[in-house]
Amino acid sequence: DHAEARRLLREADALWGGEPLVGLPGPAAAAHRERLRLLRLEALEARLGADLALGGHAEAAVELAALTAAHPLRERLHGLRMLALYRSGRRAEALEAYATVRRVLADELDARPSRALQDLHQRILRSAPDAEPAGVGAAEAEAIGTLPDAVPDFVGRTGELATLLATLTGPGGDGRRGRAPVIVTLSGGAGTGKTALAVRAAHNASNAFPDGVLYADLGGSGPHPGTPGSGVRDGGAGAVEAGDVLRGFLRRLGVPDAHQPDDVGAAAALYRSWLADRKVLVVLDGADDAALLRPLLPGGAGCAVLVTGRARPAALPVDRHLDLGPLDLGDALELFARVAGEARTAAERSAVEEVLRLCDRLPLAVRIAASRLAARPGWTAERLLARLADDRHRLAELRAGGMSVEAVLRGVYDRLDPAPARALRLLALSDAPVIPVGTAAALFGTGEEEAEDLADALVEAGLLTSPAPRRYRFSPLTLPFARALGERAGERGPAERRAALA
Repeated sequence: DHAEARRLLREADALWGGEPLVGLPGPAAAAHRERLRLLRLEALEARLGADLALGGHAEAAVELAALTAAHPLRERLHGLRMLALYRSGRRAEALEAYATVRRVLADELDARPSRALQDLHQRILRSAPDAEPAGVGAAEAEAIGTLPDAVPDFVGRTGELATLLATLTGPGGDGRRGRAPVIVTLSGGAGTGKTALAVRAAHNASNAFPDGVLYADLGGSGPHPGTPGSGVRDGGAGAVEAGDVLRGFLRRLGVPDAHQPDDVGAAAALYRSWLADRKVLVVLDGADDAALLRPLLPGGAGCAVLVTGRARPAALPVDRHLDLGPLDLGDALELFARVAGEARTAAERSAVEEVLRLCDRLPLAVRIAASRLAARPGWTAERLLARLADDRHRLAELRAGGMSVEAVLRGVYDRLDPAPARALRLLALSDAPVIPVGTAAALFGTGEEEAEDLADALVEAGLLTSPAPRRYRFSPLTLPFARALGERAGERGPAERRAALA
């Protein structure tokens, strides 16, 4: 009943007495003030929708002109204004209104209008008699669609993907677990495809979160840290601040910069308050610092959080943790074949399998190797294998299209403290396939307990594996990387060489 809804909403708005909690200090009061202001704005949008349903197009267009100027990032308001103008016989102005919001979103958020707003624009272009703001309701218009595109040739990780979806969306299909949001963490070394898996899972789970998905690259996984929608790449750049991410999230939620508190604690309180009654999936990619994560966690039980990082964040209560390693041989072969071609892969199966071993069956390295073969029709897999077999040049070969295994490893190495960084270089002096902690201690010049702590830090960073307690192993990719670092740092002195041989 549109008439009854309009009456009730007008009565409710008449009770609004201006700025709430005036003079009450503190971040909690500021967050509550902002939440009340935004709830009132939603009520105004609902009332204007009822006005349009009852034929009050011209009057609504006047009111909406002022509201869209005051709230330029509210797509719901822009959709209602476009509809009001179109139904008032002002089609050209309705199209100009769309052009305006498109420019504002591009300038302020580097984003495009929602699909619902684009659809309305297309119906107005066609002069469709049934033009409605279909899907431009409060929930859908403000869905926070900031996810990068999923990798089109994603393969494998079937079990991990099923586990992520079941945990994020169950029970009841909405991620609800008691009174707190579901938190899932996904860790793994460089190049294991954490971002690709997280983005795929988020796309698959998005229907369970009707209020949208928030995505941020926190500095460990993409080329544009802190930017929603950055590419799906498992590499590293500098970390961002929690305040920067909160500002971006609040903008996506429709809170203009002018209404956002400067204090991180107050911004986090506003963010949690705004998500308290919504169902939103938050994807925090490349998060290796629990202190950075905490302000970004929503408070509502209808929300869920998917965190990726090199290691499981310390002291973060989680519902499920998954650790990614290399792909299974079958999945690695499938990925290679999708990129390089089925026929070439099948024709030289044994050579391809050896290429995959040298790539440690890591998705990033496999994709690069296959891309190099695909771009060179005159090459055979044997030719590619011969180039990768020389460990002095292996990493130089694993570069293609802006992707580089060495750059990803360097990003991890650069974040190490000096002691484990030196430990990595010294461990590479050993030719043993598996390095006991005693050998590590001799190389480091420390006791075994300290050597174990240093080596474990490298395992946590994904630069070593530990096949058994107090035993450590390089991969075919990390060993040449560490040796090259050692040579540049001058670690190959006589003492180090004698210790390695011992």
